[in-house]
Amino acid sequence: MKKLLAALLASALALTMFAGCAESGQGASSGSDSNKLYDFVTLDESLADELYGIAVKKGNEALRDEIQNALNEAIEDGSAAEIAEKWFGKDTIYQPETPTVTPDPNAKSDKDTIVLGCDVHFAPMGFMDGDDVVGFDIDLAKLVIEEKMGKKLVVQPITWANKEAELNADKVDVLWNGLTITDQRLAEMAFTDAYMENRQVIVVPKDSDIKSAADLNGKNIAMQKQSTAVDAYNEAGISANVTELADNVACLTELKQGRQDAVIMDSVVADYYLSLEE
Repeated sequence: MKKLLAALLASALALTMFAGCAESGQGASSGSDSNKLYDFVTLDESLADELYGIAVKKGNEALRDEIQNALNEAIEDGSAAEIAEKWFGKDTIYQPETPTVTPDPNAKSDKDTIVLGCDVHFAPMGFMDGDDVVGFDIDLAKLVIEEKMGKKLVVQPITWANKEAELNADKVDVLWNGLTITDQRLAEMAFTDAYMENRQVIVVPKDSDIKSAADLNGKNIAMQKQSTAVDAYNEAGISANVTELADNVACLTELKQGRQDAVIMDSVVADYYLSLEE
């Protein structure tokens, strides 16, 4: 899986940087420095701790509860952990000490086909492999919705900034793609319990003089538009020159090219991209 994403990232970088990356199709540890995909590190300090959840439209709690029951079953029988092992090399499934959702054990949605809205620029949770959408969340959704619930799953790429509108207009039935649980979103959507932990982290070049969040003041930093990285930055009291881009690959490309000094992004995504160097 890492080789697959490495090739995809190399191709993306080649469009804006140099052909060498695309030709290597490997992580940063092989070849010369000019062929490295990335040469970055993640600072120990994070700007925010977060939890990912699965959301449906308010008033559709029957579907939320059905998903929750099926997810609980997948966690209990170990099949969810197997998917985490595939993508992350370890069991990353989060189980809250005190569940926030008490699902109706007999909950049953009247829909036989569930449309899942996702951001296809958010590896390893959801991204494109040719014409197919793949990723950890996609595999987990297939397990829960198809195998456990016995329903048909349709994966629908959407503009992530419009996710609430897509859900409220019934264009999608569920948002399941590294969706951070926030108070605002809890007021707008019906969430399952959290199933994965995440942090908003700072990614910098290995030789950077940025060692903490305080060092970001006055620097050029990039982050994904309308993401919780933006929220974390706004709440941190940092005064920097901010560029909001469409996705995290674009942010890391700008960092590689020297146009940015740092990137703020989800640790789940950063860890996966940076693991391609190994």
